[in-house]
Amino acid sequence: MSVSSRPGFHLNEFDRAVVGGMYANVGASLVGVGVQLFMVGSCISTFLQSSTAARKGRVQYILTSGVIWILYSLSTGLNLYSAYWLLFGESSFVAVGLEDISDAMGEDYTRQWFRVASVACLVIVLIIADGLLLYRCYILWKDMWYVVIIPCLCYLATIGLAIRVAILDGAFQRQAVSAGIFLSILVNVMIPALICFRILQARRTIVRLLPSKYLTVYTRVVAVLVEAAVPIAVFGLGYAIALVVSQENKSMTSGSVRKEIVNQFFATGYFMFVALSPQMIVYRVITGRSWVGATDVCSEVCLGEDIGMGMVFASSHDRSSHCGSDVGEEGGSGRS
Repeated sequence: MSVSSRPGFHLNEFDRAVVGGMYANVGASLVGVGVQLFMVGSCISTFLQSSTAARKGRVQYILTSGVIWILYSLSTGLNLYSAYWLLFGESSFVAVGLEDISDAMGEDYTRQWFRVASVACLVIVLIIADGLLLYRCYILWKDMWYVVIIPCLCYLATIGLAIRVAILDGAFQRQAVSAGIFLSILVNVMIPALICFRILQARRTIVRLLPSKYLTVYTRVVAVLVEAAVPIAVFGLGYAIALVVSQENKSMTSGSVRKEIVNQFFATGYFMFVALSPQMIVYRVITGRSWVGATDVCSEVCLGEDIGMGMVFASSHDRSSHCGSDVGEEGGSGRS
């Protein structure tokens, strides 16, 4: 029996958009879990097939990737349970006598343990991903550490808003969530931009010292960062704007329904790429692959002892002499 055909269910057009977005979010999250599982498995396989010297410094990336996947999988499972609880459980909006599903998604719903735990998992993923990116940025700019102050403040503000809105506050505050997402976007734009600038600066410095084929590695690293940052920035910006312009009430107007659909679409993409974007970086660091082209030059990624300065895309025929040295020794101008 479908949701709308059960006795007592009153799904208006707005509620159907909410339920459809809920199912779409869960479906996309399950796809995200599968994609991340492939990435983690591929990274582990590459790690086990590497030599002892090539494994140096990679353990941190493997562990980080595994933790992100576990937390995202837990969040997805809890979202599945929350959808069942809201629609079919003993505490569903029909069971408690509410006329619309939107009425059930209030403070009591957001304070349920599974909702708090689900959002907490995503917050931890965000803290880990942005924290590691911020640390790498600091390593590259430690000779000019004050450059990292603004990204660091945005990072701390994002954490504070996430904890308050998702865990401490019962009601879903769209303006506060939107502000937190805007701050997260700033972090995910500023930090890769600073890292890319440092990498390209190093490339210009040694352009006369190395053959042109070795300079390609710098472009590939920049491409990896851009590929990971663009999706979360696009979906995050769309979600933040949709939260501001969408209606908080369950208005039956077609405009409100369209805004809710847009809101659900960008929310699904944003929360999926919160976990997927750092996984993309780890995957391409370990396997040495990027969507920009073949891996003839950057066929393997070697990580030096210093996680912040030892990430180098090296050619397979000369990796023993270049891993952990080409960029890591360029006065802090390497890429983490």
